[in-house]
Amino acid sequence: MSVRIPTRLNRALDWASRNRILLAIGVTVVSWTAAVAVQSLAAGAAVMVFTVGLSVLAVYTARTRRLREDLAQARYDNSALQAELADRRTGSPSDPTVRLRAIGEGGERT
Repeated sequence: MSVRIPTRLNRALDWASRNRILLAIGVTVVSWTAAVAVQSLAAGAAVMVFTVGLSVLAVYTARTRRLREDLAQARYDNSALQAELADRRTGSPSDPTVRLRAIGEGGERT
């Protein structure tokens, strides 16, 4: 299954994967601010768990996407190397070893 990610969300996920510490600090500040604004221990804890869960999901999604891209690039590189290897194994008619005279059925005269 393929899911298309909107460009803005993709940029945000890229930023989050590059700046994990800043993201963690921001999530902590937002969750504490929300907990203080709510002035209820249960609601504040729920808000904190929700924001931390969202940040963990964002970082996990970014890491998973990056690993998939790396895997796709590795597969592409591997197939390119396999094609180059197959091409070199077959050889070409202009190679020096192919241009040698063939020995006839009677062999060569000594």
